[in-house]
Amino acid sequence: MCQSTLPRSRFVSDFGQGFTLLELIVVLAIMGILMHVALPAMSRQITAITLHTTARELRGAVIYARLYSQRTGASIFLCPPEGSDVRCSHDLQNVASDRQVSVRNQFGEVLRVLTLRHDISLRNRKGRRWQSEPLMWDSDGLGNSNATLSVCSRRYQDLNWSLVINRIGRPRLIRDWGDCGDQAD
Repeated sequence: MCQSTLPRSRFVSDFGQGFTLLELIVVLAIMGILMHVALPAMSRQITAITLHTTARELRGAVIYARLYSQRTGASIFLCPPEGSDVRCSHDLQNVASDRQVSVRNQFGEVLRVLTLRHDISLRNRKGRRWQSEPLMWDSDGLGNSNATLSVCSRRYQDLNWSLVINRIGRPRLIRDWGDCGDQAD
C-alpha cells in the first residue's frame, strides 16, 4: 500500500481542524469595531439617497402638475403639507396633512400624493418652513411664481436637495443649494 506523500497543511492543528474560542472572540471583536465605524457613514449615505429620492419624487409631482394643467386647460395646485389655502384643505379626500404633499385640481380633488418620511422636512431655500400658499399652474402650464423647495434631513442638516422651479414651471434639482438651518419643530 502506498501512503500519501503530501505534506501536512500548516493550518491544521494536531487535534483536528477548526478555530479556538480565543480566535473566534478576536474575530468578533474586530467585526464589532468595524461595524461601529461603518454604521454612521452608512446611515448618512442612506439618508442622502432617501433625500435624493424624495426630491426626485417631488420633481415628478411638479412635472405632473404642470403637464396636467396644460392637458386639461385647468388650474392645478401643488399643496404643501401645512397649506392653509381652501383649495388645499386636507379634510378633503382624507389626506393626512402633516406629512403629505398633494397635487390637486381647482375643485380640490386629489390627483397625486407624495408622503414625506418622518425624518425629512420640506423647507424654502432659506430654511424656514415652507409657505402655506400652494404653487399653481394655469391652463398654459405657467407657474404663479418662482420657488425653491429644499428637501432637508432632520438628522444631517448639511444634506439637502433643492428643487428650483422657474416661472415657466420647469423644475430642476440642485444638491446642497438651500439652507436647512435649525429645524426644531
